[in-house]
Amino acid sequence: MTNRKAAEQVAFELLENRILESTIPSTKAPPPVPLKTWAEKFFTEECPHVTRLRDEGKPYAERTRKQNRSILEKHVLSDPLLCDRLLSTITRADILAFRTRLIAVQGRRRIVQVAYSALRVVLREAEFQQLIDRSPCHGIGQIAYQETTRTAFSIEQLSLLLSQDNYPDSLYYEATLCAASTGMRAGEVRALRWKSLDPEKKVIRVTEAMLQDSSETGPPKWHKFRSTAYPDILSAVLERRRGSPDELVFSRNGVAITYKKWSKAFRAAAKGLGLAGATLHGLRHSLATHLREAGVSDEHIRAAFGWSNAGVQEGYTHRELYSLDTHTLAVDKILGGSHGNDPEST
Repeated sequence: MTNRKAAEQVAFELLENRILESTIPSTKAPPPVPLKTWAEKFFTEECPHVTRLRDEGKPYAERTRKQNRSILEKHVLSDPLLCDRLLSTITRADILAFRTRLIAVQGRRRIVQVAYSALRVVLREAEFQQLIDRSPCHGIGQIAYQETTRTAFSIEQLSLLLSQDNYPDSLYYEATLCAASTGMRAGEVRALRWKSLDPEKKVIRVTEAMLQDSSETGPPKWHKFRSTAYPDILSAVLERRRGSPDELVFSRNGVAITYKKWSKAFRAAAKGLGLAGATLHGLRHSLATHLREAGVSDEHIRAAFGWSNAGVQEGYTHRELYSLDTHTLAVDKILGGSHGNDPEST
């Protein structure tokens, strides 16, 4: 065999061995990383989970990232019994024990499930990154908790709630009227600017939102930029004090009204009307329900409210508020004559 052929043979064998080795799962143990060290990276600007999703073209809302970061810090990173453990040593029993500790403090509330979900993301991503062979969260289901019952208001109740006499501060009244007549979320109302209101086309463009506890603006929930109606009942109140294009509609000296104070004013008005427990979000439920009953198409409602599917809309529809007047008249017309009691003939 010539030197050239011998060299080619050696090169071929080396390449063949390299390919073979690449197809064999590595038996190298993952590095000993504490959970806290790994979890500290999550829901930050450099979060490996959020980065991976965005690289894959999947949206991840900035407000969601911030909310999850707050939950992670408060309920997961603050638990040394779990966070001081090495990733590779955490078992399903450890996860269940963490959840039990959280329930003992928080009760059987949704926040426990949300905190567990944040932890599950952290451990699932560790599996993706091959820091662990398998997430210990596999097979663990959701906890049973009492879901908050969302209230919706009848047309009569809305009429009472939207009386300006119930609000000593006119700005809170106008913000409430905006939420009730457009279905916008509270954060979208607080971030609304005059340039987004078009009284000629009777359109409001929803392009920004604020978190409940912040005045920082960002995109609407799930990045659902959309247009909704600018009804006359609202424009008649707002247009008489129109400000500069970039100015916030509901602000004082350029500072947006706070969610806490607005919500407090609304709850005080509702309580005075015998509607204790009412929330601003209930206005969104109410309008969605009454628009549907009034015959507005589901597709139109979903577009205006920023919903992607019918399932979400169903959660906002309170059929107990539907009027039965039309139903009753139809039954009387259909069956009344067959019993000799045609209502139209009496």
